[in-house]
Amino acid sequence: MQDAVKPGKSNQSAYLIMVLPTSKELLKWPQLEIKPSGNQVEVHPWLSRKDNVSFCHEHDIVVDAYSPLTRCKGLKSQYS
Repeated sequence: MQDAVKPGKSNQSAYLIMVLPTSKELLKWPQLEIKPSGNQVEVHPWLSRKDNVSFCHEHDIVVDAYSPLTRCKGLKSQYS
């Protein structure tokens, strides 16, 4: 993705879809020139991933939560 940003083919760096250990390793990578702009992780009331979210905030990486209601499985079990 860095190769696409340099010549102007993209206006931002890679968007991660990674768990915390992989994200930490990526930021230590010696060839990393452009820090990722965001990380898409599963975050919802039943899975907070506070460590991953905190790590992203500390490194100015935007957190994009997907499947925020676990396909309503959590709601179904509580309210059915």
